[in-house]
Amino acid sequence: MGKLITILSALAAFIATPGIAIAFSGTMGGAGAIENVREVKDALDKYNHGDFDGALALLTEVLNTKGLSNESSAIVHYDRGKIYLAKADKANAIDDFQAAIQKRPRYPAPYLVLAETLFATGHADEGFATLNAAIAAAPESADAHLSLAHAYYYFRHDDQALAEYDEAIRLDGSAFAYEGRGTVYLRKGNADKAVADLSAAIDMKPTYLDAYINRAMAYDLLGDGKRAISDLDTALKMAPNDLDARIDRANVYADLGERDLAIADYTVAIKASFHNAPLLHARGDVYLAQGDYAKAIADYGAALLQTPNDPVLHLNRGAAFYKLHDYDRAIADYSAALKLTPKDARLYDDLGGAYGAEGKLDAAIAAYDEALRLEPSYDTAHRDREGALKAKMTGEKIVVDNP
Repeated sequence: MGKLITILSALAAFIATPGIAIAFSGTMGGAGAIENVREVKDALDKYNHGDFDGALALLTEVLNTKGLSNESSAIVHYDRGKIYLAKADKANAIDDFQAAIQKRPRYPAPYLVLAETLFATGHADEGFATLNAAIAAAPESADAHLSLAHAYYYFRHDDQALAEYDEAIRLDGSAFAYEGRGTVYLRKGNADKAVADLSAAIDMKPTYLDAYINRAMAYDLLGDGKRAISDLDTALKMAPNDLDARIDRANVYADLGERDLAIADYTVAIKASFHNAPLLHARGDVYLAQGDYAKAIADYGAALLQTPNDPVLHLNRGAAFYKLHDYDRAIADYSAALKLTPKDARLYDDLGGAYGAEGKLDAAIAAYDEALRLEPSYDTAHRDREGALKAKMTGEKIVVDNP
């Protein structure tokens, strides 16, 4: 299966509920009209023109001088908190959201953005407590259940996430809730339920990029590579620069044996990615399977510059060197891999094969002995050891089945 993406890309964005944004003059959350609309509208105008400090000053003046009702005061505190967030002033934002909650405890929006801010500042326990307080204050708020579901998902509490997504769907049945629940099912390996929920999300929101990508992964898990590719094609038409979709499509193409198409997608992703060792590794694997050993070696080498302690990269590059009859370099890579994973019987068998191909039969037998010490029932090592012993006794060379 390809890369499972999260519902949103970062924790703060992940917890945030769609539809909660900067809003003024009682437009947010159905809170009703507030007094002194002119000052608040002026603040909105300043905010829209990038004058955050001017907007904050006006809202502060409204709060300090206009004698607002609790309902209206909650709205202005909420708005000012959002502007503080835009300025990355999280401490003042938290104070304002807490004030909004105090002024109007049953108004869910400040709880949700406060929780978002707490998660983003590393206060996960307080974030969960705030979301649970939001549900206690407004139990029929689908957004509150959805935000708590997102948080549970992010922290890998999948059963709790499913329960909250169920409740969000019962209350509202939004595309976001179906997509979230489908993604949890996908991570739990329940691909059929994942496809059903992600399809429901797509039916409600045909441009839902993440739903297409995650449904593709569900189809891939079900072994339906063609439908996976179809969904990823749709995702890439909507967002040609989306790396998740590009990488997932490359992975599915590789699974389907469409190696040239996989290489093309990996190449695009490698050029666009900052840390691309996993992508170089994946493309190297395709080159290895394709028999293009020199290109595989180049990709594995580039990946090892970034992750030099990856034993699989050493193993695979060793295999590519072996296929090119470059046994000294194969031995070096197998040995490097063994330093990182010294209890891998397969690696000792591969090392024995490289020594045997080079004619170093005593070293080959020693490597096979170590493989069998680690895994006494390893049939391949038994067979290879017998071949090395026979070659040593008869003087015959070991036949190498390389091209």
